[in-house]
Amino acid sequence: MILRRLGIFICVILVHISSHAQIRIPNLSQNTHEYLYYSTFHQIFISSIDGLNIFDGQALRVYKPITHNMYGNNIQSSFYEDSYHHIWFCTYQALHVYNPYSDQLDYYFGKSPDNDTIYNDYRIIDLEGNSLWFLADAYIFEFDIVERMILTSLPSYVSIVKDIQRIASDSTDVFVSVGMHGLDMFTIDHNTKEMLDSFTLSIPMQALWLKNDQELYAGSQDGRLIHFDIGKKVVINEYKVSNASIANIDQINPSTLFISAYDQSLFWDLTSDTILHQKYFHHAVDKLELDAIHRCYVAPDSSMWISDDGTGLYYLNNQKSKFRSWLTELDKQLAITGIYSVPFSNDYLLITRDQGIFLMSSNGAILKRKHVGINNKRSGTLLSGIFIDNIHFLMHHQGQFVLYNIETDAIRRLDDANKNILDYGIDFEYLANGEIVFCDYSARIWRLDFKEDQIYLDSIYSNAEYGISEKPIVSLEKLNDSIFFASENEESVYVLKFDDVTGRFQLIKQLELLGGVKSVEMSESSDYCFIVNSNGLFKVHLKSYTFEQVVGKEQCFAKTIYAIEKVDSSSYWLSSNQGLYYWNSITDSVRRFQESDGLQDLEYNTDAHFQDTDGRLFFGGVNGLNVFYPEEIQLMEQEAPVMISEFMVDDAVSQLFGPANFMETIELPYYQNTVSFKFHAVDYADLSNTRVKYKMEGIDDNYVVSTNHQGAARYPNLPAGTYTFTIIGSNADQVWNTSKRSIELVIHPPYWQTWWFRLISILTILAIVGLIIRNYYKRKIREKDFLLKEQALIISKQKAIQEERNRIAGEMHDDLGGGLTTISYLSQKLKSNALDEKSVLQLDKIITHAKSLVNNMSEIIWAMNARFDTLDNLIAYIRRYSKESLDDHSIRLVFRNTVQENNYSVSGELRRNIFLICKEVIHNAIKHAETDLVELGIIEEAGHLKISISDFGKGMALNHTRHHLGNGIENIKNRVEKCQGTILMRNDQGLHYEFKFPLKKPEGIKS
Repeated sequence: MILRRLGIFICVILVHISSHAQIRIPNLSQNTHEYLYYSTFHQIFISSIDGLNIFDGQALRVYKPITHNMYGNNIQSSFYEDSYHHIWFCTYQALHVYNPYSDQLDYYFGKSPDNDTIYNDYRIIDLEGNSLWFLADAYIFEFDIVERMILTSLPSYVSIVKDIQRIASDSTDVFVSVGMHGLDMFTIDHNTKEMLDSFTLSIPMQALWLKNDQELYAGSQDGRLIHFDIGKKVVINEYKVSNASIANIDQINPSTLFISAYDQSLFWDLTSDTILHQKYFHHAVDKLELDAIHRCYVAPDSSMWISDDGTGLYYLNNQKSKFRSWLTELDKQLAITGIYSVPFSNDYLLITRDQGIFLMSSNGAILKRKHVGINNKRSGTLLSGIFIDNIHFLMHHQGQFVLYNIETDAIRRLDDANKNILDYGIDFEYLANGEIVFCDYSARIWRLDFKEDQIYLDSIYSNAEYGISEKPIVSLEKLNDSIFFASENEESVYVLKFDDVTGRFQLIKQLELLGGVKSVEMSESSDYCFIVNSNGLFKVHLKSYTFEQVVGKEQCFAKTIYAIEKVDSSSYWLSSNQGLYYWNSITDSVRRFQESDGLQDLEYNTDAHFQDTDGRLFFGGVNGLNVFYPEEIQLMEQEAPVMISEFMVDDAVSQLFGPANFMETIELPYYQNTVSFKFHAVDYADLSNTRVKYKMEGIDDNYVVSTNHQGAARYPNLPAGTYTFTIIGSNADQVWNTSKRSIELVIHPPYWQTWWFRLISILTILAIVGLIIRNYYKRKIREKDFLLKEQALIISKQKAIQEERNRIAGEMHDDLGGGLTTISYLSQKLKSNALDEKSVLQLDKIITHAKSLVNNMSEIIWAMNARFDTLDNLIAYIRRYSKESLDDHSIRLVFRNTVQENNYSVSGELRRNIFLICKEVIHNAIKHAETDLVELGIIEEAGHLKISISDFGKGMALNHTRHHLGNGIENIKNRVEKCQGTILMRNDQGLHYEFKFPLKKPEGIKS
């Protein structure tokens, strides 16, 4: 029962084949196509008498002997796909095979027993495993498709055939053929290859279809369908189905055959052996009549392919057609302008632009049809109407009111009792009290009353009352019982409120909304509503009466919108001049439906919309109307395979990796790093609505979605690396595939960016650095050796100098010191024997000078002696001198020494200068300070020697410093400068000095 319904459904679909459901393939090699096949790789193979055609959903490729490796143009058999996905077929002159992985063709010949090559009448019979059976001339051959060689050849025992089939069993092969001589059968023994028996039914035939191993159907040239028992070799039954020859028999579902005859096409029910439907003419996309259909081939993806002898090949998909159309085929371009539910009935009343009135049942059957012109002739345009009771429908037509009685089918014309002159009736609406209002291209709105077959009109609104434009009101749309919207010549919109007390409309606000108002619908919130017009969809806030445009995704609503119908709180359907739209106002998701979905046309009409009480929607347009339940509109879930049609390297088409569609890995050198792809998704339901999105991992952050059905991507100057190029397709309903198509792309780096080059470079650099370091240290060693030798020489010289200094100091001490001491001693002795005071004074001077020279010489000897070149010796010498000098004058000395690090070398000259500085300060304190206390502090700080001396005496006026101290301070400063030191002196309750001298350690001692 289910199969029967499926067959009936397909029949109904074919009955309604029209321009919106059928697509013609352009640029075929010619317009007669006997054989069709849908391959594993989603390509359609199309035969012709002028070459092979392969269609991949976007591009058509034609293969001919002059361009490809073929022998002969005329394809004579069906297509057979083997387990390797190679496609086998025959031209009239040879057996051919197409390899999709290489996009190459090859051909083979059979040979007669005399070893003569056969060049005519090739047909494939059967493909089983690796064995291909084909007919050539008067011989049948078994061909090994792997080894590409003939295994068996035997006589065919048949004459020229239209079709031939093989029925295999364990021990025999039965060959059945049809042709001008009738139906021929012969049986061949598997082992001996000899004919066991034969049979001929002498009825000229052209079509053959095997039901199973025991039954077949054949079509005769005189229009009979013959049901034949193969085993019993008898005719089960025959049916006269046509007056012309039956061209082909195709199975379109398990229970239905499609029979092609030159005068008609019909559908045969296998379960009852009866005709389901006959169709004589089919309207194609270009309005040609398909009166010689050869094939009706149903592909695995449910696409239906129709071949017409002389006009070409067409396809459609039953799953794509979602909407039921009414009145689409009744008259060409039957425009629906209004849809109304008949009160207390399941019927509907439709008015049209110039085709009159239709009374339709709930299932779309035409109950009545009435023209409103004189004598039931077509006349004028009907735009709107309204039921005034259960049976009377009121319209305005050519300046008069027209009343239609749906029971009697009578038409009456009514005049306005008040003699108002009306222009053109546009919109009728009910008020809350049941009264009727309408507008008529004037600047007024009228109340209408119907009494005793008379029309009474009363103006209840006029633009003149508000001092505004006298431009016509061209539409009137009701939002609720009190609020109405009216269009002023589609230049602005009036918001009107009906006042129950006055019985008139009040102008609430004038909206500067271009496009007027064609339809209005309340939103899920009572705070705003939606208006549609010639410029699109608008959201109107009902508290402030401000508006904003809703453009939708990709500005899909920025066009003429004729009507809007709300389905639930957030779901809306909109009719436009580009099809139907489903819109969710919360998610802003939009779905567009087109002719391929079963729409009557892309163009709809104002006021031609209606929602029944059970939720069924009606939208009328220029070619009938669509009737549907929104919840029954389901999108196709089948995936649309992605095809890669072209691959380019540096903007030149590349075949280095075989056909683009079979590429999996691409490896390119660094200097060929600009790649391009062209690709598309295959859904034969509607190729123009497929989409693809793509992403190059490492380059694209997100998927890039194509703007149309053809996708293209170009990536210039890719850096070296490994990338993955991913493509995802969507079907004609734009449902995205769950599977991805991926290609790995490897851009090899230049040799200087390879790991081995980098490794060699690193090792080379390390070797060079090693040599540099080695040479550097060798040079350093040589320099150090030279320096050591130089230092040894310096040390040797210094040692010699020190020894010489020590020798001089020793000789000075021994010779000069002894001599001065002797002089002092003799002077003392002479003084004791002196005779006069003058001699005593002179001897005292000699003694004093001798002692002074001894002291000075002692200081010189101390400074010259290298044994004393240490900081400890300097500090001790300064302390001893200061102590002795101050004690001689009864001045107390406070000495502080905080030196911790004393491992410093102090040269003789530095020792002597520092000592003389301290000596000068001590001498000044004794001579001028008039003090009884001197403080002397010595510390070591950061490689410097700091000496502080304070006398706590009377101090001195700064302007008297030179007078009191003479050249002492200058001498001190000069000596400090020689020592590269600093001096700080202040006069505050005595004189305070602070000296700072740099120190250095002996050679070979590090800090």
